[in-house]
Amino acid sequence: MQLCLVEHGEETAGFGLEAALATGALDGTLQPVVNQRKKSRDKKRTATTGASRASAATGKVHLHEPLPDMTALGQLPCAPGRDLDTGLAARLVAACRAACQPCRTSLAEKIRTEHWPTLAALASAVYGELTDRAPAASASPTTRSWAPLARAAKTGKGDGSAALAAVEAMDDAGASDLLDDVLGHWAVGTPLLADFVDNLRTGVPRHSAAAARHSHPESDTGLFEGMLPLELPTRSSSTSQDLAGTIGRARREKLTLRQAQQRDVGRAHGSQTQARRSRRSGVDRSRGCGVPGTRIPAARRWRSRSS
Repeated sequence: MQLCLVEHGEETAGFGLEAALATGALDGTLQPVVNQRKKSRDKKRTATTGASRASAATGKVHLHEPLPDMTALGQLPCAPGRDLDTGLAARLVAACRAACQPCRTSLAEKIRTEHWPTLAALASAVYGELTDRAPAASASPTTRSWAPLARAAKTGKGDGSAALAAVEAMDDAGASDLLDDVLGHWAVGTPLLADFVDNLRTGVPRHSAAAARHSHPESDTGLFEGMLPLELPTRSSSTSQDLAGTIGRARREKLTLRQAQQRDVGRAHGSQTQARRSRRSGVDRSRGCGVPGTRIPAARRWRSRSS
């Protein structure tokens, strides 16, 4: 907007409103109009960015990037036929992930007082449609009582209108508690909206390519599924010579190393058992035969005296 102003007999051309105001070219009659337009711009900038009025007035408005893609919130059943402000939700989530408390406070206040469908969608993505998480024990009573409505909408027992109606009926304290619990999940990067979109289309959660590449194949133990190999105890730690001998015997007899080790352990246990039996039988035979420290039965003592 170009102005042509005359002040004190001098012509000042080519000034915009801001420049004319800064240089004093305008008189006091146009000051209220300029201030009103500036306030309107600051208000619009505040609504767009979520910054405070003071930041918008001084031009110190900042954005938290990258903004997450929140368009999938519109596919949730908790806000049927209602317009969601996904841009506001994205800015709020980005502010939470950046730990910017001023932006989080101003944006959260706007959502819980003016955009109840957006609040219901954010909460439903955490406690219903996407992750189906049960509220933690530390969650507020408002969150624990509202979460079953979100799960009912997911399972088809409800259409989501009950969850939205419950959000709209909350007072500011209840809505603040629900939003704080929900933002605790969103701040750590969950839920993932791309997984949610795939879940809506296919009904099966998407597995990431990194998870598919990162696998731990199990070795073939020759056992049935669900059974674990039995680790038999050994008498002592195996030395290199014992291990070499076991490997040699396994090759000669066409056995696996584990089979040869199990057979050696079984033979060791058998020899120990046989040795214990031999010691017991030797003690039994030595009783009453003049061995010091043994007791002779009374019947044998009487027969030896009579003879």
